Amino acid sequence: TSHILLANLTMDRYQHVYVMRHGHRLDNFDPDWAAKAARPWDPPLFKDGMVRAFQTGQRIGSQTGYPIHRIFVSPFLRCIQTASQVVAALSSLPNAMSSINKTKLKVAIEYGLCEMMNSVAIWSVVSPKDGKFVFNISDLESMFPEGMVDHNVDPIYKEVPKWEESPEKCRERYVKVVKTLADKYPTENLILITHGEGLVTTFSTFYKDTTVLEVDYCAYVELRREVSSKDGSVVETGEYEVAQSGIRFSHDPVTIPTPKRMDSYQNVFVMRHGDRLDNFNRHWAATAARPWDPHVSQNGLVRAFQTGQRIRSQTGSPIHRVFVSPFFRCVHTASEVVAVSPIDGKFDFNISDLEAMFPEGMVDHNVDPIYKEGKDWKQHSRPSLKIQPSTKKTIVLICIQTASKVVAALSLSAPRDLPSIDKSKLVKMMNSVAIWPEVSPKDENFDFNISDLEAMFPEGMVDHNVDPIYKEMPKWEETVEGCKERYVKVVKALADKYPTENLLLITHREGLETTFSTFFKDITVLEVEDCAYVQLRREVSSKDGDAETGEYEVAQSGIRFSHIPVTIPTPV
Repeated sequence: TSHILLANLTMDRYQHVYVMRHGHRLDNFDPDWAAKAARPWDPPLFKDGMVRAFQTGQRIGSQTGYPIHRIFVSPFLRCIQTASQVVAALSSLPNAMSSINKTKLKVAIEYGLCEMMNSVAIWSVVSPKDGKFVFNISDLESMFPEGMVDHNVDPIYKEVPKWEESPEKCRERYVKVVKTLADKYPTENLILITHGEGLVTTFSTFYKDTTVLEVDYCAYVELRREVSSKDGSVVETGEYEVAQSGIRFSHDPVTIPTPKRMDSYQNVFVMRHGDRLDNFNRHWAATAARPWDPHVSQNGLVRAFQTGQRIRSQTGSPIHRVFVSPFFRCVHTASEVVAVSPIDGKFDFNISDLEAMFPEGMVDHNVDPIYKEGKDWKQHSRPSLKIQPSTKKTIVLICIQTASKVVAALSLSAPRDLPSIDKSKLVKMMNSVAIWPEVSPKDENFDFNISDLEAMFPEGMVDHNVDPIYKEMPKWEETVEGCKERYVKVVKALADKYPTENLLLITHREGLETTFSTFFKDITVLEVEDCAYVQLRREVSSKDGDAETGEYEVAQSGIRFSHIPVTIPTPV
């Protein structure tokens, strides 16, 4: 089926199917919950999971111009609560933005969207002893507004899948449910709320030649296809276009073994800053001395920290250098991350107190440790940081705060791998498209006190020997094309300048969009979340003392895109 521009089509010529994961589950945040719960295998949402589910519902509703007709949901409590928040979010939008008709939206529980029913997904220690997973459907349905539950729907699966189903059978089940529901309601837009494996299966089924690496809570896959009518009755459907949010994956299904040498691969992460304060406090700019240089919100700092932990724990590789823009939000983030490391290099642990946290008799005192004491902190390179006033678009103040949180996360997980932080030209796009004229300096002079910014980091951490790619800030009112060229130049130049080191570049939305679309061809970026990142990974080998590099493998987290570049105007 050919892909036709929507400008010439009516809004109902396309079907949209969202497959969404539930929000953060409580037992991941309260380790004691399962021990006292009547149904330890069916945890509710954590409070942050409720918030994220609501925000995701708002995003789906506000960024799309078409109605949602039906929501199908797994009977597990965390999915029901997620669906309830999505319904509330869609209903809360202004009439002009609302993507539901409150009198027509219908909800139904679908057993085929259940969790993978085996001990891989549900631990044996919390699963029912008799293998029976019982749900009080009336109680679950009562969580939705009166009249919204559709009791006339004939479910694809009439009961909960049998316990200890194989992963292969589970994946077949997910594919069957998604395809069957889409074909059953071809002229309606659907949201299917399910579990992590459901998103992995859906994405890898409809978006070929990919390996899914991670699925965030409240991540979603969007399937979109053209629908036409023949003779007024027969519905014909086209091929699906695929977009996603919150799924990190590799485009080619390759096996990536642990390198024999740590330096045989280079990893370059290009990350967006955390949530900026002025997006949450609309009055902040009116009283700020530098309204063009907002801080990161508290939620932004938390998300930056979590992203840093994720990058460090999932790669297993040290980060050697962090390049950040001079905007204060970036510097502040970096300084908070660094602050968690002991200044004297002495890590003291009260082993008795730590062992007391485990059940009596569980600690094995007969184990001969590989290392009898902590490694010498001073033998490992302390982070060095370089603040460079160029590359405006990438890192503004937001980025400094983000980098600080990331460094903190990296430091906590592996103190010996603390990075050098070099502030480079990753500045914001320097024009009125990115920085509104009403908050930009009247004299168009974006000044940074580099000494004050550097003073936020421990002595010796700032690297003054780095030669910046850009010696000064980009000129005000640079073109969009010029900005994109700047981003690509910075990423490539830094990667080639330090081919044996792993880098983290903290920048802005346009920086990620440019990086991803440059290294991952034939895609259209639709949305970039705060703290999203692109991972570029290439093999590095040495020949006659010179480094030779291979082609980049590309992965990402937090970027929603369509594989085939199409123009999607806002529906009238």
